[in-house]
Amino acid sequence: MKRGKMKKWASLLCVLLTMVMILSACGGGGSDTGSSSSGDTGSTEDASTGSDESTDAADTGSDESTDAADSGEAGTEGTGGWNVEENTLPIANGDIELTIYIGFAGGARQIYNSMEEQDIIKQMEEETGIKLHFVNPPENDDGTFFTTMIASGDYPDIISDSFASYPGGPTAAMDDGVLLDATELIQSKAYYYYHMMDTMDPEVREKRIWSDDGRITWFGTVFAPEYLDGRVHGGFLVRKDILDKAGITKLPETFEEYEEMFEAFKAEGLTPWSVALKEWQFRDYSPVASAFGLTVRKEFVKDGKVGYSRTAPEYKQFLEIMHNWYEKGYITSDALTQSTSEAQKKFQAGEAGAILCGSWEIITLESVGKANDPNVEVVALPYPRVNEGDPITTQKQFILNPDGRRGFISAKCEHPEEAVRFVDYLYKPETIKMTAWGVNTDEHTLWEEDANGNRQWTEFMTDNPDFDYEIGRQRYTMNSMQGAWDTEMEKLQYDIPQVQQAWSEEAWFDNTSNEGVCSNYMTQTTDEARELSQLQTQVETYGDEMMFKFITGERSLDEFDAFVEELKGMGSERISELQQAAYDRFMAR
Repeated sequence: MKRGKMKKWASLLCVLLTMVMILSACGGGGSDTGSSSSGDTGSTEDASTGSDESTDAADTGSDESTDAADSGEAGTEGTGGWNVEENTLPIANGDIELTIYIGFAGGARQIYNSMEEQDIIKQMEEETGIKLHFVNPPENDDGTFFTTMIASGDYPDIISDSFASYPGGPTAAMDDGVLLDATELIQSKAYYYYHMMDTMDPEVREKRIWSDDGRITWFGTVFAPEYLDGRVHGGFLVRKDILDKAGITKLPETFEEYEEMFEAFKAEGLTPWSVALKEWQFRDYSPVASAFGLTVRKEFVKDGKVGYSRTAPEYKQFLEIMHNWYEKGYITSDALTQSTSEAQKKFQAGEAGAILCGSWEIITLESVGKANDPNVEVVALPYPRVNEGDPITTQKQFILNPDGRRGFISAKCEHPEEAVRFVDYLYKPETIKMTAWGVNTDEHTLWEEDANGNRQWTEFMTDNPDFDYEIGRQRYTMNSMQGAWDTEMEKLQYDIPQVQQAWSEEAWFDNTSNEGVCSNYMTQTTDEARELSQLQTQVETYGDEMMFKFITGERSLDEFDAFVEELKGMGSERISELQQAAYDRFMAR
């Protein structure tokens, strides 16, 4: 073997070993804490495993984006290297096959053996002339499947994943020969993607689409419309009927008011706050910690300077409040073992008064709760803070544009031009509609359209005795392959009083911003990112362990100063330095 190749393989082996360390320490791989829609597929932190971002954050569709794509000329000459040809169909003539790594929705798995059996995929194959095959991680995968796939060297043509667990991220994966730097192909072949970007503010676009070294790293992502762009997409949801019963007429906002509410829940025999402390919602929403300008686990930004939350003096105040709530029984011991799903089931069963949830979950949580108790009403609260009106600046659950997963072309792809054109096809207005609403067939009619082109779901989707709406979305639509969320369909989901109240300034958006968090669009150099991955793995793992001990009282908060010094000794200050460099470059784009 040539010496250069030996060095390359040695480098890749080190990367894979680091990925294994990250996964074993953090319990996740290839993960995004980004948002996705309802009707999605599974892991809350990973677009590749079918996030319910996860995450199920919002299906943020774009009529505005669709109009922009429709208005494009047959070819577009732009600035900055763009010279885009129209992406006409078919892309191929049945002589090209592409394999895609992507999440497979749980509801769809119940009736299909493969994504290839789904009506949307069949329609895509017919329109594009490309035969599609799929590699899907198993349900509830912890990232091991992704890591094993990368280690094998046998990569599919298109990989739908953030590459967050890959040391150095996507640019390092390009340097290592795992991913193709498709920037030039995208600039010449991604016609609909180009016009989708045209809807964005140019300054915002430049900051978010490109890496610091000029590579496009947000291709195959999801675009949001103005309707949802900038919304706070998660927070506290509580039992309004019990607040009314206790005579609490003002929505709790301060810590003192929250404690009054928790006492009212205890008086009703409920767990005041059913929370899963080890899951992404607690980390990303950062309840309590955000009152002090910090995050539960990550860095924060204040006056242009990056700091590490867990070494800030105010982090002790966050721990004191959490410990106090644990001691008073507002948080119970199962908070350390239960999942978010289990926490929410307690809320639905009438056993808990408050939970953390996303916008997409509100209507289901209330409707299931009403099935158990017709008196159930829910309401969203402002994030807790010390004083009324205090700003919350470290809220990560904002829907931003673009949002969520990404679709990379692998270095092993034998048809990179066709792969880029296929991903671009997902931004075609008609494709956006198809992935959002599904395909009507002789066997089922999913939606109906009036003379003005407005759509509504049929009873097959909304009142089917064999499955609920959420499962129907997973079976017959395809969130994981949407290039933009369809506004019309999303408004059916979100234009309801309960969600609009949550999004209002009396609840989650009450003096709330994300200006104090490190942007997801920041990028590091390959060396910086690898060093950062290794440091974060050890610092965050130890930090999580100690946070839980401080909350439960297993360790006294008298030891907090020693804890801070231990984190500094493990590299927390170096993490801040690396993030500061990335932040400064990001702000200068």
